[in-house]
Amino acid sequence: MSSFKEAAKRVMLAESKAILSAADLLDKGFEDAFNIVMASSGSFVISGIGKSGLIGRKISSTLASLGTPSVFMHAGEALHGDLGLISENDVAMLISNSGNTTEILGLIPSLKMRKIPIIALTGNLSSTLAREADAVLNSFVSREADQHDLAPTSSTTVMMALGDALAVALAEERNFTPSDFAMYHPGGSLGNALSKVHQWMVRDDLPIVDPDDTLQSCVIRMSAGNLGAVILVKGDKVEGIFTDGDLRRLFEGNDSLDNLVSQKIVNIANKNPKIINKNDLASSALEKMESNAITVMPVVDGSSNLVGVIHLHNLVQAGMGVKKNGK
Repeated sequence: MSSFKEAAKRVMLAESKAILSAADLLDKGFEDAFNIVMASSGSFVISGIGKSGLIGRKISSTLASLGTPSVFMHAGEALHGDLGLISENDVAMLISNSGNTTEILGLIPSLKMRKIPIIALTGNLSSTLAREADAVLNSFVSREADQHDLAPTSSTTVMMALGDALAVALAEERNFTPSDFAMYHPGGSLGNALSKVHQWMVRDDLPIVDPDDTLQSCVIRMSAGNLGAVILVKGDKVEGIFTDGDLRRLFEGNDSLDNLVSQKIVNIANKNPKIINKNDLASSALEKMESNAITVMPVVDGSSNLVGVIHLHNLVQAGMGVKKNGK
């Protein structure tokens, strides 16, 4: 292995070991921090400076994505007026690896005077920050990942992991759901995957046929519908589906087509089709179609009445993608 690859591997192993060590250090401090945030009715305000500030921005973003209201406040700006962002119901988390960063320590008197709970994220339990905090998240690492033990590498990785751990623990305690996540991420392929089936289904001019219709009339209807299938419906209930794939297999297995075209579609259609509810997640529709190697599904409402058709192409064009499963 070339030297630069060996260096890369060494760094990644060092940082992964640092995270595992930090997991073993989870103690009452993490529990206290968790309880403080859960009891708060305000925002979770994160503050740091330099590399710690960058970590703070990411932690704040993750918290907000997972349902915990959070904002980032630059420690330097906070000392010059931005402390006004914090209200009496908020919680503050101050980030400093050394626990003795001047700008961070400068925030403590004002926060304490206003009775704002302080959570420290630090690698130094003997620091001023740790002593003054109401709860401490211990991000101690034995050394950084670079060869000179100088650059914030392992320490920032552990800080990030602790922030993720707290954010996810809070989300799980609040029963945060994929639908909740979709509400906070309405844009892009991620938001699309967490949208509902009814947002992507075809509603108009559905390729509906009567179970007693002939194959010939159904093929004509299938062609006009441009969805590659017809849906057998009786009294608004789905009784089957017949796709262009079914048609191809039917013709491939018969030497004579004369008797086929006059057959009732109910006798040759799939009478146990995969269906999906209009309020299910679009990602569920994608998974269902992928796992069953199909491209189209009838969509029903809470009363099992047909209300639309969802096609794989609609989901792929929305950027949701298709995983490979060998089917």
